[in-house]
Amino acid sequence: MHDGVKWNQQRHYPKVTSERLELNSLKEAQNSASRAIQHLSNELRAEMTEIKSKISAIKSKKKKNTEKLNTLQDFCIPILEKEARRKNLVIYGLQESKANISFEEELAHYLARMVPQSSIQAHDLQDVFKLPSKSETRPILIRFSNADQGDVVLRNGRVLDRTSVCDSGLFT
Repeated sequence: MHDGVKWNQQRHYPKVTSERLELNSLKEAQNSASRAIQHLSNELRAEMTEIKSKISAIKSKKKKNTEKLNTLQDFCIPILEKEARRKNLVIYGLQESKANISFEEELAHYLARMVPQSSIQAHDLQDVFKLPSKSETRPILIRFSNADQGDVVLRNGRVLDRTSVCDSGLFT
């Protein structure tokens, strides 16, 4: 009977061993999966930290650029507005003729005749507007295509007979 017990144990021993091997294999697979998950988790944490630092750097750069832009706007806009106003002149007291030429051409001829240093032609006048007025002679707003031409006319405005010329700070 001793042989029978051995035989019975041997018979169950291979079954128990294969179950243990399978269990050990599953535990090893679980440990391997846990290590892989832990490794991936560590990589994701490192990437998230890197992304957060890059986002922080971008936000900081954006803030600095916004501050620079605001400083430039505060500095440049008044200069640009002043430059735009330099192109504008208002002439008061200029009589309109009844000739068959355009008002712009007539005005350019008048300015060229009265201020010879300017050599203004009709194409140098970007826009000409007759402003509303209750007087017989309406003020004329001239927008020159070049601010230097307006400066020449303004500096020599005293030679314009029976008219007055002023820099237009109101019209941009």
